[in-house]
Order: sequence, then structure tokens, then C-alpha cells
Amino acid sequence: MDINRMEKDELINNENLISSIFYLDRTVKNEEEIFERLNTISRVLQYIPREDFLVFKNWVKHILINRFPEEQSGEIISLIENSNQEEVSFMISGLEQSYKKNTENALAVVKLLLEGKTVEEISEKLNLPPKKVIEIKEIFESINSKLN
Repeated sequence: MDINRMEKDELINNENLISSIFYLDRTVKNEEEIFERLNTISRVLQYIPREDFLVFKNWVKHILINRFPEEQSGEIISLIENSNQEEVSFMISGLEQSYKKNTENALAVVKLLLEGKTVEEISEKLNLPPKKVIEIKEIFESINSKLN
């Protein structure tokens, strides 16, 4: 079944676990779109049977772990595993905040790298572990070399 050919409204209006998963599993342009989709189906997630919600949590955990940086996996797992149906919107908000924080850190590191700052200076200024700064630096250098 090609879920990308199914109508968005059809998937959302079915209000069940399978339709919600199909809706989330459709091709996305960026990570922000994942959060938009999670927010769209959050009402459904509050009312599906508890067993279905547990299945959903397990499924979304694996999807997000594969889409986001490895260092965020512990936080993602914790946010999802510690959530319950009544707190779905808090779970989604926490995941979104974690993603935004990681993105902001990466942008700040790149900006400081472009200013000629050292890993140690960046680590101290942004209060990030040197390992994290080096990881972002290596990704930036890899992307930069592919562009040039």
C-alpha cells in the first residue's frame, strides 16, 4: 500500500492507530513536519485503547531515534517511555523542544567555527561537551567539503 497516495484528511479522520501511523509515516520534508503531524494526531492518541497507545509509543520511538542525532536518543526514549495518554501534548512539546535545542546548538557551533573559534572556546562559551562540538564540527566540515 502506498501511504503517500492516501489523502491526508482520510488518514486523520479515521482516528485510529493504523491511520495515525500511516499519516506520520508519509514522506516528510523536514523534522518540523513530524512535530506538526504529531500535534495533528495528538487528540486521537489520547483516546485510542491503552494497548494501541503502547504500540504507538514503541513505533514512534524507533522512528524518531532513526531521524535524530544519536546523542538525543536517550532523551527521546525517556520522553516517550515516561509519557501517558493524558500527557501526549507534553510528550510532543518535549520532543520538539529537544529537537530545537539541538538545532540551535549546532547553528551556534557552526557560527563560532566560521568566526575562527577553537573547539575549546566554543565548548566553554556554549557550555557544551568538547565531544559534541567536535561532532558538529566534523559534520559541518563534511557538508562543506561536499559543497566545494
